[in-house]
Amino acid sequence: MSQFESFVNAELPKRVATNADPLVIPPGQVFVSTGVGLLTELRPYVSGSGEGNPPIIHIIPSQEERIFSLINLSTRKSFEWTVEVVNEENVKVSKVMAVFNSGVLDDCEFAILGHIFSTEVIVEKVDTFCQFKIRNNESFPVTASVKLW
Repeated sequence: MSQFESFVNAELPKRVATNADPLVIPPGQVFVSTGVGLLTELRPYVSGSGEGNPPIIHIIPSQEERIFSLINLSTRKSFEWTVEVVNEENVKVSKVMAVFNSGVLDDCEFAILGHIFSTEVIVEKVDTFCQFKIRNNESFPVTASVKLW
């Protein structure tokens, strides 16, 4: 086996894969992980508001705000959000993922960076839709923005 073949064989398992042409990305589409290995697929870019900018929500202490309830679980089974929570100069950014399998919606918040606020991300199934809410458990107001990928 040549040095080149050894290099290729060692590097290929580390590469992100796609069945779509990575050189032709249609407008309004982004590559999103399928959740299987490193495979990705093209999906429409959708922000929480259905527009190009994420919604910005002000949440007072001990209150819960619904960010959106847009996602039809009969057509989409996995979701990924980026959540940013801000108060004055403090910022918390986290990732949230959810998957809908056999009638059950499972979610988790991970990759938390920055200031740790006492906020709670709530992802729940309502009828055939996925609803996303944030609860502020702090004694001061916070501002939240959410991007759906």
